[in-house]
Amino acid sequence: MDQQALNFLEQLMNLPSPSGFEQPAAKLWREYVNKITIMDPPLYLNVPVYGDTYGNSIANLEYRIPRGGGRTIMLCGHIDEVGFMVSHITEHGYVYLTAIGGVDPAIVAAQRIVIHGKEGPICGVFGKTAIHLLEKESKETPKLHQMFVDIGAKDKEDALKVVSVGDPAVFDVGFRKMPNSRAIGRGFDDRVGAWCVAETLRSLACSQTLKNRVVGAATVQEENGMFGAEMSAFSVKPGIAIAIDVTHATDSPGISKERCGDVKLGSGPSISIGSVANPKVNALLIEVAEKNNIPLQKEARPRRSGTDADAVFKMLGGIPTAVVSIPNRYMHTPVEMICLDDLDNVVSLLTGFCEAVDEHDFVV
Repeated sequence: MDQQALNFLEQLMNLPSPSGFEQPAAKLWREYVNKITIMDPPLYLNVPVYGDTYGNSIANLEYRIPRGGGRTIMLCGHIDEVGFMVSHITEHGYVYLTAIGGVDPAIVAAQRIVIHGKEGPICGVFGKTAIHLLEKESKETPKLHQMFVDIGAKDKEDALKVVSVGDPAVFDVGFRKMPNSRAIGRGFDDRVGAWCVAETLRSLACSQTLKNRVVGAATVQEENGMFGAEMSAFSVKPGIAIAIDVTHATDSPGISKERCGDVKLGSGPSISIGSVANPKVNALLIEVAEKNNIPLQKEARPRRSGTDADAVFKMLGGIPTAVVSIPNRYMHTPVEMICLDDLDNVVSLLTGFCEAVDEHDFVV
């Protein structure tokens, strides 16, 4: 991974983007992608990135082919993350939150958070009564609505100066590199997918063999119901689509491989095998991986994939779709972990796939 790509990843990861509030991350993504024809030889026509009414970001990389030639390949990665929203402020200035997406209440107590209020970011902490003061320690994890956030306000009037009902919040943690090409951060699910889309467009801008139009989409509100992917697919009307997301790395203690499959961090991207994934698209992904010595893992997904692909594949009478996933430990926590080598391999796989599509038939 070159320094430019790494810098972009770190910047993207340090921005807040809970579902419905993706604007800061989306703005950076659009700015980065919009500079591709400046950074690389403009062998292809890059239509400026645009956003829609709900914040999806779409960029067109169009090969200079005769009118009517080629097909449209859509690469999509959702740019939203799980987080919180202010739901109530007490008379004493304590703040209560509701979850945006699937947040595990067991990891919330005593965490630092940032509320993005009208006056800018506000630091807060989930209050946790000291063990010394507890009559007896409860064995049950409190529900989120039973936990409060202390922002240091004197009372409700003081709190309302900086926060309001509806303000979004995220854990107060950022991107950090680890040994062995590992990295930790909040919200790799799935800003790394959006990162892979951007870097694939950057790679394809230098391609000498691409013969199809490639559309990159950084979609919104996947954690709320894959809403952005459905909007984007309707707008783009692709002939082929690949959703890039994270998947559970099952190589840490306490996870049953018999139940959850065998996916390792640093062993390459994973593809989903199942009803949502078009078998011929998968076959071409496998062929490209083998030809280019790209490590590839497989997962059984007999029903839903749990990604944007679930919204895309059934559009327009059926779009040939596949899922390429990045192994991710500790998903939906403040300490998600990925391997940077896996990201590079995803970009190589997607680049090779888009160059190899040609006139392949994906009818099964």
